[in-house]
Amino acid sequence: MPQSNTWLTKKILSGISFSGLGNLYQQVGGELGLILTLHHVRPDHSGEFAPNAHLSVEPEFLEQTIVLLKRWEYALVSIEDAQRRIRSGDRSSRFAAFTFDDGYRNTSEIAAPIMRKHKVPYTVYFATGFVDRTACNWWEGLELAIENNEELKLKSSDRTVTLVCRSLAEKYNAYNQLVEVFTNQIGEFEQAKALRSLCPKSYEQLLVRMNNDMMDWQEIKDLQTDPFCTVGAHSIDHHALARLDEDKAVKEIEYGTALLHQHLGQRPKHFAYPYGYKAAARPREFELVRKAGFKTGVTTRPGLIFPEHAKHMTALPRISINGLYQQKRYFSSLTSGLPTRLIGRNRKLNVS
Repeated sequence: MPQSNTWLTKKILSGISFSGLGNLYQQVGGELGLILTLHHVRPDHSGEFAPNAHLSVEPEFLEQTIVLLKRWEYALVSIEDAQRRIRSGDRSSRFAAFTFDDGYRNTSEIAAPIMRKHKVPYTVYFATGFVDRTACNWWEGLELAIENNEELKLKSSDRTVTLVCRSLAEKYNAYNQLVEVFTNQIGEFEQAKALRSLCPKSYEQLLVRMNNDMMDWQEIKDLQTDPFCTVGAHSIDHHALARLDEDKAVKEIEYGTALLHQHLGQRPKHFAYPYGYKAAARPREFELVRKAGFKTGVTTRPGLIFPEHAKHMTALPRISINGLYQQKRYFSSLTSGLPTRLIGRNRKLNVS
């Protein structure tokens, strides 16, 4: 996210918090609860150039969010209980469900002990390609490439583009340009090859990092024994399903789920769409996940959960616990639901 946008968002969230508008909105919002998204939970060791900082929160902030939600009298529930509450329209109390995407090792080593300490249920969505080390999180690879080089050359069939990466501003500009290319111009199955071509050394560094950062099958089996943990599916290769033809999208959903079933002895009942934003998960994908038999499918479209979501159980929104907003005033504004209703022009549902 561009730094100017982050600054403006912080100002808006602070204004909502200090004015009390968030608290006022919650009295009339009518929501049932919220589903929270996390990725990395780890101490902050990032430097000046940290384009993926939004995907990491510090352990202390995770613990603070739990304490705050309990103080605000939220029921902290599993995704299974959340889907029951949504289907029944349960208004006995607002609920909050914690979810962790991708299967990072710090989820089991750092986050899970915090959840157990506070007796809070949580769901971890696993992309099996990350577990088997056959897929790569290319966005971290781009960060490594730009961090380690002053210049990169992006080659295509008809031209070569030179990206200057000397100053901090140039690095962020290069990263944004490359994300646009990898997200919208390079096919999902070509991203790893493109990253390797862009910077072979950084690609190799990424593979080492992933081996260190991602859980393996034994760790997932161990985590599965935690009574507070629910294992969910997150496809095979973490591809944006909406960019795939239907047969490939079905394979990503079904094969990833089958692998989890094979290794763990239980078929996951809950699914998280890779990336999860609108261009990555659309109505076709919501229907494919429903047909695959999942009870819920969660996106990263921002929003709270309303009774109307009972008819859209595979298109549920979430609120990101974002590493760029690790302060109580930002979190309280986000969980109030007011920012997402303003962005969504007061719509409760965002499922089209």
